[in-house]
Amino acid sequence: MVGNKTSNYILTGIAITIVILLLILSGIMNNALSSITSINLPGPSSVTNSYSTSYSVKKSNETLYYIKTIGSIKDAIHSYIFRSIVTKIINEYGKGLINNSFNPRYYVILYSNYKDYKNIMTQHNDLESIKTQLDKISCRILASEMYIAIQHYSRGKINITLVFRKGIAICGEKYRPIPRIDSHWIIKDGFHIAVFNYLNITRTVHVNMQTGFAFDNHRKYIGEWIFNLEKIDLASNSTLLLYNVLPRTIMKVDNKTYSLANLIYVEKYDDMYIAKPIVILRNKTIIHRGGLILMEKMISPYQNTSSCPICGENIRIKNLPPFLVYRRSIPENRTLIMYCVNNYKLSRVNHHRELMKIIIIGKHEHIFKTINGEINIDHIIYGVKIQNNVYVMGLDLGLINATYSSDGKLLELKMSVTTGLLYNALPMIIDNAFCIGYNSLVDASAIEIIIVNK
Repeated sequence: MVGNKTSNYILTGIAITIVILLLILSGIMNNALSSITSINLPGPSSVTNSYSTSYSVKKSNETLYYIKTIGSIKDAIHSYIFRSIVTKIINEYGKGLINNSFNPRYYVILYSNYKDYKNIMTQHNDLESIKTQLDKISCRILASEMYIAIQHYSRGKINITLVFRKGIAICGEKYRPIPRIDSHWIIKDGFHIAVFNYLNITRTVHVNMQTGFAFDNHRKYIGEWIFNLEKIDLASNSTLLLYNVLPRTIMKVDNKTYSLANLIYVEKYDDMYIAKPIVILRNKTIIHRGGLILMEKMISPYQNTSSCPICGENIRIKNLPPFLVYRRSIPENRTLIMYCVNNYKLSRVNHHRELMKIIIIGKHEHIFKTINGEINIDHIIYGVKIQNNVYVMGLDLGLINATYSSDGKLLELKMSVTTGLLYNALPMIIDNAFCIGYNSLVDASAIEIIIVNK
């Protein structure tokens, strides 16, 4: 099965994530909070300009999305890390937070830019030095609620605002610009620290309305605008959207390592545009829900019997896109193709994405031994080329559902996030626009990006 093969490919990425989380997150708050003993912060400090006007949750000229949490972190390690961070902060600020109805669900790390982050990670060898330098360029936010506010201007200019409610922010001396809050910033030992009811951070992006690709103010590509389908998507009745890229999920193909890109297939149903999760059933029992790595599996010699344990005889797939066929038998050369890709249909779905090309990046061969002899298995692995970067292609990974209106506006999008890693569940455009840290956490098993005001 593809699921078993995928597990082998991503093992390296999982191990890397866990190690870095344990090393970085276990001590990352200590440096920032070590000198704080109360909400008044004893010792020399100063207060920056405060903003007396609270951020309104609804404005007539913007679209607002609420990032709703569902359940709690299922992964034991990440759950422990999240609770440790929360406990540390509450111990420091206790009374002030309780009075503020503090119910922490989001721990979001923002960096000034990814370039400085990568330089620190590569140029410093010891853990303490890395933590110290990262503290200076980051802003860490622990909050009860999180929103995305969007304001459209002319010629594809769009302002995106992250809005946090009821929480604490700790920003390093080099993190700029300092977020707007409805209370006071207190400067202590080089850190801007605040307890807030509202905190908002705005970034400007520029979207090509023909392709949906987004760029920052320096014209650097930062992702696809997934909040609206473009006119060509609506006319085609289906499309593939680049939802996000997971740089720390590492897969090895033909002795080369690739990160993983996650694409979502959206198709017209009645007067709506819907993305449904891929569901795998064995004997009518669901064994997997929520996507796969796009890779064909060619099995030979093949006979249509139940003696082949890897041929998926008792497997059924729901919600596969039309460019994928679960099983295709070629009797004349005794070959079975699983997850057979119709390249023509695939190219038609993606033909207008000039900066995103779907390609074959490698082939993996091995022999499977059975009681009836040997079976040759060839995996043909598909990838996505975005400008000069190549990624392994994931399809609907983590997707629970997504719905767009008849005119292409995103109404809701639900993603699984069992590890609690928020970066993996948010759209790429949000991750890159705000330089969200890979170790950001959300106390949820799933998040739902749901529109508040249509």
